[in-house]
Amino acid sequence: MHDLRQENVNGFLGMLCDPVRPGFVWEYCSRKSLEDVIRQEDIKLDWSFRLSLLTDLVRGMRYLHGSPIRHHGRLTSRNCVIDARWVLKVTDYGLPAVYDIQNINHPKRPTKG
Repeated sequence: MHDLRQENVNGFLGMLCDPVRPGFVWEYCSRKSLEDVIRQEDIKLDWSFRLSLLTDLVRGMRYLHGSPIRHHGRLTSRNCVIDARWVLKVTDYGLPAVYDIQNINHPKRPTKG
């Protein structure tokens, strides 16, 4: 995962192998997640900008599907992050394989509330 490099894939830097609470370290994206951007009322997303973000998402997913990882896993607007240049990057990829290799239980999906 560390060697995967593509403009629309957030770089994986490393992980903490704690069986109780594993930690994954990804490159920092200052604009946070796509969900955060959508919820900010002061940011207006016109259709050309939305199309640009969707194109970034498609490029990132195509790269991941053609890589040794071959799939993303649980794709949500929380694991699509946006960097300072307003480029969308897919993150949290390959985690099921990491959990299996490390013998770590997969985290439960958060409940909506």
